[in-house]
Amino acid sequence: EKVLEQQYRSALFAVVGPIQDEAKRSLSYVTGFLHKDVELNEYLFPTRLGERGFDDISLEFNDGSSGLKEILALCVRLAVAKHLTGRDSQCLVLDDPFVHVSSDRSNKMIELINDAIKEYRLQAILFTHRPMEFAGFSGKMIDIQSVKGKKKEDKKKGKIS
Repeated sequence: EKVLEQQYRSALFAVVGPIQDEAKRSLSYVTGFLHKDVELNEYLFPTRLGERGFDDISLEFNDGSSGLKEILALCVRLAVAKHLTGRDSQCLVLDDPFVHVSSDRSNKMIELINDAIKEYRLQAILFTHRPMEFAGFSGKMIDIQSVKGKKKEDKKKGKIS
């Protein structure tokens, strides 16, 4: 039983370890190195955050602010996508990822996403009700509201049935 548990932990670390390390790097950068450590469970769910200069102090993930939770969730998703690009191309689908995040931290996350898009050839689909978030993204932007409005106009003119 001990041997099986040890093998399980070893295999788990082989998968979770690189993703956790990448998430740590991204989280440190976005938070201005305030949070230097993150612990993920076997489901890649964040369980604990460590703070800079406080090695013995950690924050349970559920005790973090909404913005910090969103940042960390995005860091983990980005790390997983990077990790999987060795096998297949990946697509990030982000639904209002910065709704509770400060503009400074949003800009840093946009930077990381843009870098991943270029370096790992990721595709990203971002939905937001705040179009200013698109300003920093590289790539093509489609405003669904304007497309929807154009279809209504075309339908009224008899161009679409």
